[in-house]
Amino acid sequence: MTTRRNILKGGAGLAAILASGKAPAYLVKSMLAAHNSIGMRVGGAKLPYDAEVEYLESTGTQWIDTGVIALADDSYDLDFWMASLNNSQTLFGAANDGARLATVWVTLGGAIRFGGGGTIAFDGSIWKVGDWNSLHSSYSTTILNGVSEVNSFPHPFKDTVSTQNILLFKANGMPQSTIKIRISNLRWYRNGVLVRDLISVRLGTEGAMYDRVSGQLFRNQGTGAFLWGSDASAQNGGGIT
Repeated sequence: MTTRRNILKGGAGLAAILASGKAPAYLVKSMLAAHNSIGMRVGGAKLPYDAEVEYLESTGTQWIDTGVIALADDSYDLDFWMASLNNSQTLFGAANDGARLATVWVTLGGAIRFGGGGTIAFDGSIWKVGDWNSLHSSYSTTILNGVSEVNSFPHPFKDTVSTQNILLFKANGMPQSTIKIRISNLRWYRNGVLVRDLISVRLGTEGAMYDRVSGQLFRNQGTGAFLWGSDASAQNGGGIT
C-alpha cells in the first residue's frame, strides 16, 4: 500500500512513484514537501536545488530547453500566467525552417493557436491575462480551463512533428518569440507514460526547473535571470508532523 510513511522511507521509492505518474496529485505534492523539508535523497543523491518555488517568471529573454522532441502522440499539462499581450507570444514549442510546428502561442488579440496557427483553438474569452490558466492536450482533445477547444482542431502535434527540442517560454528556431510569462510546472507524456515532470525551483540566486522523472536540473539558456515566486518547500529545516 502506498502511504506517506512508506514513501518517506526511501528516495528510490519516491522516485519510482513519481516516474509512474499514478500517485494522486495531492499525495505527490505532500510527499515532496515533506521529502524536501528534511533534506532526504532521491536515488541516493541530494536534490540539486534549495527549494521548490511557486513559479518561474521570464522577463522576456530567459528560457528552458526541456530536452524533449515532440512526437505525434505526446500529451501535456501546463499551468501558465501571462501579464499582458504585447505581440504574438509563445508559451512553448519548436519549429522547423522558421515554421511554427510543435508550438503553442498566443496572438495579439488573445487567441490561443497551435502549430502554424491557421485555426483558432481558443478565443480570448476562455483564459485570463493576469491570472493562472491550465492547459491540457492529448491526442484526442485539448482543454483550457475546463473548456474543450472551440473548433474541430487536430491535436497540436499531429502531422506537425518538429526535429528540435521543445523550449519553455520560447519556440526553438523562432526569432523574437520570447515571452513575459510565469510557468509553475509542465508534465509531458509519451504513450501515456510521464517522461518530464518539470517543477519550478531555485538554487541560491538562480531560478531553474527540476525534472522529477530524470532527476535533471534544467537551467536558464537565455540571458538575464528568471524571477520566481515564494518558496513552496525548503530542503533543510523543519520536520514531519
